Amino acid sequence: MLRELHKGEPARARLPFAGKVVVMGGDFRQVLPVVPRAWRAGIVAACLSMSPLWASITRLKLTTNMRVQQLQLEGQDAGEQQAFADLLLRVGGVGGDFEIPAAMRAATQEPGDLIRTVFGDLGGDSAARSKEQLTARALLTPCNDNVDALNDQVLANFPGERGVRLCQWGGAALPALN
Repeated sequence: MLRELHKGEPARARLPFAGKVVVMGGDFRQVLPVVPRAWRAGIVAACLSMSPLWASITRLKLTTNMRVQQLQLEGQDAGEQQAFADLLLRVGGVGGDFEIPAAMRAATQEPGDLIRTVFGDLGGDSAARSKEQLTARALLTPCNDNVDALNDQVLANFPGERGVRLCQWGGAALPALN
């Protein structure tokens, strides 16, 4: 599309993004491309940093944690937020080895214990099944196979029958996720 805007200017049409300034934001260590059924090498090869465009991109790094700074400006204790921000940097490979804090670990390595630690008693406690409680929690795994297995185990904890529901999307009926 950008090339079409510069048909009369062939030199601009050959520039990345047709010479337009494009602002991209995010932590590219956390935003990997989705490549169906790809192994690690395929996913890495599809990353923006592997693109021929990467050499022409100017990267700016943010160095101030605005959430911590705002808490400090308000006179609040920002120690917990700063500790979490530091942990995230270590997880991303910036700060060396790290240990996951005890408050963030399940008691055992059993998936059921992990699910109970994160979500509570989904079968017996209706408060644990509330929208507010469920949307405030997540399990992160490095592999889709792990996600599918954990999703099945989490859903098995809910009372009632599982089934497929149909929903309307743009006028067409689509199967809803279980």
